[in-house]
Amino acid sequence: MENSLKGFSYIINDIEKEQKDSLFIEPPPVPPEHYHAHIPSHLPHLDRLRQLLVWCAYHTKLKGRLTSDQQLLSDCQQRVTETLAKGAIDLNWYRRDASKQNNTKKRPNPRNIVNQERMEALQKELDR
Repeated sequence: MENSLKGFSYIINDIEKEQKDSLFIEPPPVPPEHYHAHIPSHLPHLDRLRQLLVWCAYHTKLKGRLTSDQQLLSDCQQRVTETLAKGAIDLNWYRRDASKQNNTKKRPNPRNIVNQERMEALQKELDR
């Protein structure tokens, strides 16, 4: 009998740990401006942000009778919300890869080009 109770407590602890570490998809029954007050305090900062984003996405979800285009949009929104809730979308601002952000070549300001041409023309006049 005692062995079965130990197994049962292990299952309960496992369920509690899973609930503690997971995010809730459905928001609390409060207005969206009060969601921040209902985020579990035991969550790390990034998970708190993730929880708020998931609840806001769920709140904006299209409901009722939907056209085919709206249904497609709703399905896409649901997939993004689930992906966000699973943690597959990185929200960490400090771990970004700098090489991915600087792939674009910066073009000079057109005003600077015109000014440079004017300076060269004036320099030629001074040299005469």
